[in-house]
Amino acid sequence: MAGELARILAHVGKMSEIDVTGVRPTAHVLDVVNVTREDKRRPGLTRDEALRNAPAVSDDCFRVPRMG
Repeated sequence: MAGELARILAHVGKMSEIDVTGVRPTAHVLDVVNVTREDKRRPGLTRDEALRNAPAVSDDCFRVPRMG
């Protein structure tokens, strides 16, 4: 593994010789545009609606098995 690490470090050293003057830092090689939709408010469920199909309910909350 020492030999592999030495080759990796030599490669990184070679990359530090490249002139990157005027090159803007980037996180991606392609222009990436945010394609997510805008957040919009919409009605949620009431507590009763959320718990309606729960297999077990206790004190108006989902009841789940104890992890042990």
